[in-house]
Amino acid sequence: MFWGWVKIDFRGNYVDEVDKLYKNIRGNTHQDPALIVSFMPYVRDVSGYEVVEAMDKAVSGIPIWGSITNNIDFNYETVSTICNGRFLSAGVAMMFLVGPIKPKFVVSSIPERNISNNRAVITKSEGAVLYEVNDTPILEYLANIGLVITRENITTTPLMVYYDGTTEPVALGFYTLFEDGSVLTGGEMPVGMTFAVGSIDADGIYESAKIGLDEILAIPERGATLLLPCVTRYIMLAPNQEDELKLITNALSESGLPFMMGYSGGEICPMVGADGKSYN
Repeated sequence: MFWGWVKIDFRGNYVDEVDKLYKNIRGNTHQDPALIVSFMPYVRDVSGYEVVEAMDKAVSGIPIWGSITNNIDFNYETVSTICNGRFLSAGVAMMFLVGPIKPKFVVSSIPERNISNNRAVITKSEGAVLYEVNDTPILEYLANIGLVITRENITTTPLMVYYDGTTEPVALGFYTLFEDGSVLTGGEMPVGMTFAVGSIDADGIYESAKIGLDEILAIPERGATLLLPCVTRYIMLAPNQEDELKLITNALSESGLPFMMGYSGGEICPMVGADGKSYN
């Protein structure tokens, strides 16, 4: 394993800085990594997908798995990336796994019954910033369907976005509520794409965890398992916040194989497109 990290100036050219980080670590390895584990900061003005996009370009499509930093404070004022005993609020870390490793990726989202049947069309956006849906300001649209979004509850409502060329909707969270009523989301919001509002409850959390676990346990050549479910799941299980962790621990401990679980502020994982290829 080889690792490195860098403090990113997100007001500058972070694309070049991410590229330099990858090249610096790659210079210490004899071959391309089979997998890159990466953790990156929560930034109010830059969406996670933009940083992942820069990383994907830098690594030429090598699989990237990891998370945006987080804690259980919705304001995210104190989060940092921690690496080798140091921490930076704007730090990006990469760890290379080099050798005969064949990673498999399991994604389990919220159950279909927890996704609204009503789809809205994105009518005004800029990158990951969402302004209007169905020609209505996003906060007004959500209020009309009974969802009042505030800075205190902003991360608890997932949007299930139906991108062109994908087989399943992608769950994206809200990150920043701006003064003009627009919101920064976890992914690109192209005009014309549709989304439905999802809901998170304890039954849905357990169900999706079990679906993911069944898929993991069915992999015969599994050597180790890394899990990063969304931190919103932990929050929404209150007061029984350790129940998902206990469920996963009990299921994976029986095999005696190593595993690690944490909670994510935004999941980074290769996804299969309609062409059958994986994309970060």
